[in-house]
Amino acid sequence: MKKLYFFAIVLLAPVFLNAQICITQYDGPDFDLNDVESYINVLEIDSMDNVWFGLRKTNGEGLGLGKFGNNEWMEINNPSIVADPRINDIAFDAFDSVWVATENGISVFHRLSFQGRVMNTSNSTLPFANVTAVTVDKQGTVWAGFQSGHIAVYNGVSWQVIKEWSNLMVYDLAVGQDNSIWIALDGHPGIVVFKDATWIPLQEATTIKALTIDKSGRMLAMNKDSLLIFNDLALINVVKPEPGVQLLDVAVGPMGDIWASTYNGLLSRSGDTFIRYGNHNSAVPAEISGPIAFNSMGELWFGYTYMIGESIFSGTGFLYRVEDPQEDLVTSDRPGNEFCDGDSLTLLAEDGSPSYVWPDGVNDNSYVLYDSEIVMVALERENQCYFYDTVTVTVQKVYEEEKVCAVSVDTTGSILVIWEKTAEVGTQSFNIHRENDAGAWEFVANIPMNRLSVFEDWNANPLLRSQRYKISCVDTCGNESGQSFYHNTLLLTSTYGELADEVRLMWNQYDSIEYAEYIIYSGPWPDQMKEIARVPKDVQTYDVLNVLDTIYFQIGIELPAECAPTADLKAGTGPYTHSLSNLDDNRKLITNLSGLGSILEVQAYPNPFTEMCKIEFPNPGQTEYRLAVYNLGGKKVREIRQISDSEIILMRGDLKTGFYLFELRGENTYRGKFVVR
Repeated sequence: MKKLYFFAIVLLAPVFLNAQICITQYDGPDFDLNDVESYINVLEIDSMDNVWFGLRKTNGEGLGLGKFGNNEWMEINNPSIVADPRINDIAFDAFDSVWVATENGISVFHRLSFQGRVMNTSNSTLPFANVTAVTVDKQGTVWAGFQSGHIAVYNGVSWQVIKEWSNLMVYDLAVGQDNSIWIALDGHPGIVVFKDATWIPLQEATTIKALTIDKSGRMLAMNKDSLLIFNDLALINVVKPEPGVQLLDVAVGPMGDIWASTYNGLLSRSGDTFIRYGNHNSAVPAEISGPIAFNSMGELWFGYTYMIGESIFSGTGFLYRVEDPQEDLVTSDRPGNEFCDGDSLTLLAEDGSPSYVWPDGVNDNSYVLYDSEIVMVALERENQCYFYDTVTVTVQKVYEEEKVCAVSVDTTGSILVIWEKTAEVGTQSFNIHRENDAGAWEFVANIPMNRLSVFEDWNANPLLRSQRYKISCVDTCGNESGQSFYHNTLLLTSTYGELADEVRLMWNQYDSIEYAEYIIYSGPWPDQMKEIARVPKDVQTYDVLNVLDTIYFQIGIELPAECAPTADLKAGTGPYTHSLSNLDDNRKLITNLSGLGSILEVQAYPNPFTEMCKIEFPNPGQTEYRLAVYNLGGKKVREIRQISDSEIILMRGDLKTGFYLFELRGENTYRGKFVVR
């Protein structure tokens, strides 16, 4: 079959990839051991793939021992061969002997000749009548467990009791890879291990009814609601079925696959869960009677019951796998197979195709999905075979966890909103939101996913107030997420100190991230800033002394983690490690000091401007001046020479939106600043 591809589909359950699960059943006249009101309570398979059964009536009456081999059924009820028709367990040794545990003794006989003996409490040293479990270890020693909780061993001549677990019936016995003996008990502890001449209770287990060893030598233990996996004596995993499903038995196939039986069908282990096969999605009978076992060909044998009128009858059968032809079986109802949140997707079977069974048990040729879902499709074939394809359909939902990692002011005076994009979550773009003067949040920009995750806000003035920003995600379906927590700019202002050469710096708190302190920078020019001090987070003022010239100041914080904006194309921006405030200077103070040289401040107006501004300055002697315009990074962006008037008209030209510094040099030096909108 060609694989199914939807918006986001992953094939699961690799054991059954390109395979059909088929069932062969024997009941009615095909099951020669059948009887009214009967069921199979014991099922074991020997090294020659003969299937051995213990059968009982529903009232507890024993129906004896049965065997199926070479397509022949055999019923074994001779008291000289089988100690009691109420069979509890069956085991095999290396000498082709069959050991049968019953409620009134234990039997051993050759599987072909049926020569052997019956041992009970009256004709042998068997200590108790009701033998509930039997096994043979790697040295040929026979171990028996009893309803009374005793454990006994047989050395070929006599039985010897070696341990008693009062009032805890022995449910099962198994031999570990190291020839340790594992005992399943009805109570707590549910497992006791005899290893290196020591009895070791495993407290993690309670009321264990079945034991088996897997291909890796791990012991599998089962109670009614859990499969416990032990590596040596350590519990390494617990696998549970869906709620309400009761486990009965466990078996391991030749390829290492693990199966369990339940009253509601057969379970296949897949990782930390089970996949259930019952009459809702396969030909597995509705009522499994309990015991299961694999033969050497990987066929999983089981017993089951069924009703004819008001009477119960027993049957047996096996599950097996065959290769499946490669076909297209399922399509989608949408071009491109896109599935947006709030919408739906329909999986469609082809007209005239075999019967489909969807997860809801309906046999329609379509299945509608409204949310993310793992979908197992069962396709009924001939001869009680079903093909399975497991798909995971993921609904595109808008990503809600994106957040701003920093808001800062750059050297041009523009505000930067910075975030790290989360890839492969369906985001198509980002919306930027800014708090307005009324306290409401307004949309200011949309940034595509393939653009650099830095937004430069030229339309907000970091000198007027602390600006707050949030972001949200817009997915490929057009759905928008909620807005993130806000980040705000640091607003730095300065005023006179108590002394003539003192400047007091003041700033607001930066919200939404953790930091320990503020860093204070100063310098004679924006591109020559150096750290001069650090103050704790709860301090938001700082006094600078001996300010006798034009000085620039800035406040910053260290981000808790490096923020690296990304884009599809290499942008060469970032990473960011700090959030910085606006630049502030002390030139208003300089104009009020005397004896500090000839650097004077002049004004440009209108300020801010969009097309042109006028700069006036004292030039009574009509001497020659030169005008230089710098951005806040200190880069010269405009120069005009041979100015001999006392005013100049400055055209915007190619000046970008932002803050600029200018300087007029001639007989005197004049400085000022302006904003281009």
